[in-house]
Amino acid sequence: MILGAMAIALGLWMALSIREEKKRDVFAVAAYIFAYLVPLSCFLVGVLAISEAMNTSAKKPELTPNHKSTVAEKSVNRPTPASPDQVVRRITINYDAPVEWLIENGNYAWRNRLISSKNFPNYRTGLQTAEIHIISFSRTISTGEVFKEMFLLGLLPASAHELLTLKLRHPDLIVSKTLVALGSYYQREENRILVPAIYLENDLAILSLRPENIRWTADYCFVAIKE
Repeated sequence: MILGAMAIALGLWMALSIREEKKRDVFAVAAYIFAYLVPLSCFLVGVLAISEAMNTSAKKPELTPNHKSTVAEKSVNRPTPASPDQVVRRITINYDAPVEWLIENGNYAWRNRLISSKNFPNYRTGLQTAEIHIISFSRTISTGEVFKEMFLLGLLPASAHELLTLKLRHPDLIVSKTLVALGSYYQREENRILVPAIYLENDLAILSLRPENIRWTADYCFVAIKE
């Protein structure tokens, strides 16, 4: 591109210089015409050089077959988190029923004595119909990630009261995975937060507590409520 610009400048300078020295004889006229051809040629060479330089810089490098296959593999092999599976039930919840009554009528073979109305107080009252979701993941996941997935689905984590009511209304849902309610917790120590969970052991229902900050495997599922 620089050489083209120099050729154009040289051609223009020669043309202007020749124009000032006009000759009247035949040889001078011939030389005059020939002299005009030189700067014109320089001008054309300069234009072509600049055009070629611009076209070369505008071209994008073409991917070789190996590069194309590598890009395709990266796009295909990129992991994408799977959407959670969901089971939905619509139930009526009596928020005035004590936790102890729900446990007594839930047919538990064993239950953690820390799960009580005192440690898991209920802040709602009356009868309410709610849409309960049970969501599960095919990967290990943190509590923060569970909350994020629930938020994206427009759900709130269920409380202990809602978990116990679900077990009372639909005991068939407690099959192979542990049901967890992250919406209410009991803080036993300064850095130890426990959440209620229900699972089967030898076909018997067990009501227990789990640490809130563990990594949840695919053996757990989470109860949530649609507001």
